[in-house]
This record gives sequence, C-alpha cells and structure tokens, in this order.
Amino acid sequence: MTGSRMFESKASVLSNSKALGSDFNKRFDILGDGIINADRDLWKNQRKVAQALVNHRLFCKRLDLFQRFTFDATCVSFDPGCLSIDLAEVAFSKAMDNAMEAIKARRDVAFSRGYD
Repeated sequence: MTGSRMFESKASVLSNSKALGSDFNKRFDILGDGIINADRDLWKNQRKVAQALVNHRLFCKRLDLFQRFTFDATCVSFDPGCLSIDLAEVAFSKAMDNAMEAIKARRDVAFSRGYD
C-alpha cells in the first residue's frame, strides 16, 4: 500500500470536527488532547498541523519505508526482501494490499446498499 493510500484509510480522523463530548473524553482520557480525542478548535488546529505533515513529500517516502520495515519484521521464518537496497516491489506485500483493497471495496458496496 502506498503512503498516500495508507493515509486515506486514516482520513476520517482528519475530517471529523464534531464534538466528542465529555463521556468520550473521560473514557479515552489516556489519549490526552491528541487529534483522536480533541474537540472543535483544538481539533482544527491539530488537523492543520497533521495535514501539513502528511502533505510533505518526505512523509510518503518515510511511510513507505516504515511499512516495508513492519512487513519485513513480521515475516519471522523468511526474508521477503522488503528492505533490499533497490526497494523493489514485494509480490506478497502487493497481494496483501490488493486483498485489503478488495475487502474495502466489498464493504463500501454493501454499506452503500444499506447492509451492515
């Protein structure tokens, strides 16, 4: 999954400005005043900072490298080559990305038709 596609799945955090309420904040107080737990003006300020970070060209490069490292580290019994010098595409990683996209598309279609 490319950095931009990975971020799209997290975009709802950046697009929701509704008030969460004190019950939510009490329940998730461990999150502090971070973007997940912030309300209104605090959320808007944090959103601006997060968007500036995400839109920076180095962010996607580092996100891709972090994803490669994470995938490589989870493959205990073999080396998938995610961190090779040329950073070539890894077939298994690509297949997992395709499967996740198919699952998301299936869910989106079901949701648009009113199925939960």
